[in-house]
Amino acid sequence: CTINDVFQTDCTCAGTFSDADNDGTCDANDLCAGPEAGTACDDGDVCTLNDVIQPDCTCAGIFADADNDGTCDANDLCVGPEAGTACDDGDACTVNDVIQDNCTCAGIFSDADNDGTCDANDVCQGEEPGATCDDGDACTENDVIHDNCTCSGLLIDANNDGICDLNNILGCTDENACNYNPEANTNDGSCILPQPEICDGLDNNCDGVVDEGLVPSGLNITNVATMQYPVCVGTAIASANLNNGANSTVIDGDGNDLWFGITAQYNTLRAGLSAATGNNILYLFELNPAGCLELLETEHENTTGNQTLLTDQLTVGQTYYVAVHNISGPINASAKICFNHLNASSCDHYYSNNTGIYTSVCNSFKAQYRANAVAYTFDVLSATQNNVDQAIAPWTYTTPNSVSVVSRLGMILPANQGTSPLIYTLKVPVLYSLFDAAGNFENLYAQSTSTCTVTLNAESTVALRSSDRCPMNKAITSNIAPDRTVCGAMRYDWEFTEVLPNPGTAQVVQGGAYASVFFLSNVPGVATGKTYNVRVRPVHTSGITGNWGAVNCLRIGNAGMVLDNHPGSAGAEPPLLSLRAGGEMNASYAIYPNPTATGSFVLQYNGTRRGESIFAQETTMESTQELVMMDITGKVVYQQQVVLNGNPMEINFGNLASGVYVVMVGEERMRLIIE
Repeated sequence: CTINDVFQTDCTCAGTFSDADNDGTCDANDLCAGPEAGTACDDGDVCTLNDVIQPDCTCAGIFADADNDGTCDANDLCVGPEAGTACDDGDACTVNDVIQDNCTCAGIFSDADNDGTCDANDVCQGEEPGATCDDGDACTENDVIHDNCTCSGLLIDANNDGICDLNNILGCTDENACNYNPEANTNDGSCILPQPEICDGLDNNCDGVVDEGLVPSGLNITNVATMQYPVCVGTAIASANLNNGANSTVIDGDGNDLWFGITAQYNTLRAGLSAATGNNILYLFELNPAGCLELLETEHENTTGNQTLLTDQLTVGQTYYVAVHNISGPINASAKICFNHLNASSCDHYYSNNTGIYTSVCNSFKAQYRANAVAYTFDVLSATQNNVDQAIAPWTYTTPNSVSVVSRLGMILPANQGTSPLIYTLKVPVLYSLFDAAGNFENLYAQSTSTCTVTLNAESTVALRSSDRCPMNKAITSNIAPDRTVCGAMRYDWEFTEVLPNPGTAQVVQGGAYASVFFLSNVPGVATGKTYNVRVRPVHTSGITGNWGAVNCLRIGNAGMVLDNHPGSAGAEPPLLSLRAGGEMNASYAIYPNPTATGSFVLQYNGTRRGESIFAQETTMESTQELVMMDITGKVVYQQQVVLNGNPMEINFGNLASGVYVVMVGEERMRLIIE
């Protein structure tokens, strides 16, 4: 054990060997302290005293110093300075310091490498690279270790120090593996078994070829173009004579294949095989970024030799391949294959005199007509006003049928209630439905590659209908409406802010779907005698909400009492509200006593008024009516549900201040005086 010719005292010896004499050499039963005479020595130990060899050196075990050279050797038969003698391990046969090539080594020892040293099974030509060495032999040349030292038997140079060591040879020992190592004697778990070939630049199936059957190289490809369906001429049509095809490894199964290459200009493709016989199948492949063919779709109707492949999954600018494969059966040399695309649509400004400018959303609007279309979609992408992006959330409107005309532009765009034109940018993709070879419909969605614009001029907001505004009075059971309808409005929002008798906060109530009429009974807290400020706005099918219109006054019931003016008198105005006395006999109802000071009165049904039918009387008698009392300001002071059955009914209204009050039952109003 040496490092740079220096003995290592901590050398560890294996088996029966030790280095008891600390001379850096592992020897069996090493017991000799070399510098002292008379000690027991092992092989290779020299007994000296003051540099003089001691002839009486005692060798232990099988060792002796028969040649009296002061060195203990096993069966020591060698006289070193003499040629032709038998030597053991460690003895050097020299004469006058010249190594004798014919040195004879005893026992299991030999000097096969002719280095003048007897070694066990010595077969290493140590001074030459590439030689076969045994344990402990170093392959060097000019003191340089050679990495390609070959070790015999189970010996390897695992640590690459140029020394043959007894060790396992790690590696893949499975002969079926792609990385089988025939020199390995111990499996290290690194075996890679053959796998189906995938597009990764590796030899997955271990056949020595990379990505075979996955790349278009070696295929006889005919480049074609597409034309708008159903036109098929020029490079959009090609021969599909499968007699001219070949069996390619890309497609499983035997049979001739024809290959066609397409660079997509549209997202849609119709590949139609016609006049074909036998059993055929169509394949659509994409050339992926790794350069391999990736299967996207197949089309196989086994009832006919013809096939029709339809897809809307192409990416514009990408390369695709269509393969026609004959599974079995006869081949018709006259077969053809046609390649088509389907176009999206765009804005058709026929209803704006081709200006693209529309005065309101009530104008009709249309898309460019497309044959075989079943629906048109208007994708509203953005809007600008005075060159400022309005940052709208995009929306979509799809026609319910194949008609390209939209009756009202308001079905697509909300009314422009601003002060300047709005310019919308749209795309118009189209949904198609085509037959496949078996007569089944398949839908294709043709995406648009271009945009169009619509300019929408400003139009006024909506407000409360004039007949519903103050000073008119509206019954709770009546309805109101906007002053005009807005084309394309899905509904209207109504805002009510109470101003009398109790000013309150605004509340917004939604109107009914596709109805402009709004019933006042839907207003939370509505009551006769209340006055509101009212605004209205449209909500469009796109979800866009229009602007609020002007504020208008709305009165419920009688929002104040005006006593009779006498028509014809000087300065008289037409009466806003005419009240009769509570006991007039030509009325349907009477109240008594009137005046009253008891906090109550009796309500009496008098029968049919003049001009009222018996049917109307019976209907009135069987119904429930609302009785309401208001003071002179129009404030409701008492109300009650009354059942009209022809019998007198006492009404207890409680403690009210003296004055003139109005009692309303249905549409009738009566004057009541409280003393």
